[in-house]
Amino acid sequence: MKSARLEEFRQVAYKYLGRAKDATFELTDAILLTRNVYSLADLSLSPVFRRKWPSIYEALQDSRPQRQKLMQLYPTFRTSISSINKLHLNKIRNYNFDS
Repeated sequence: MKSARLEEFRQVAYKYLGRAKDATFELTDAILLTRNVYSLADLSLSPVFRRKWPSIYEALQDSRPQRQKLMQLYPTFRTSISSINKLHLNKIRNYNFDS
């Protein structure tokens, strides 16, 4: 149930990201999962960011997220998200990025 709620949140959020959705979504995951970031290039080293480092700059430049819709989305899922953050982190940590 919790995993399904997280997937639903991520799918809805993905729709609101505008252009460069994939790179922006991976960048968001990298930001959430990287403890110490000193530059954008550091984020490109995250295992969840599977693109080359220039994609970070392209995502930031090209993405036109629907900010109001994203801001309204979070309160809708807030209690579910806070209870499943650990589940999501474990899922990403255990993901085989080589496949």
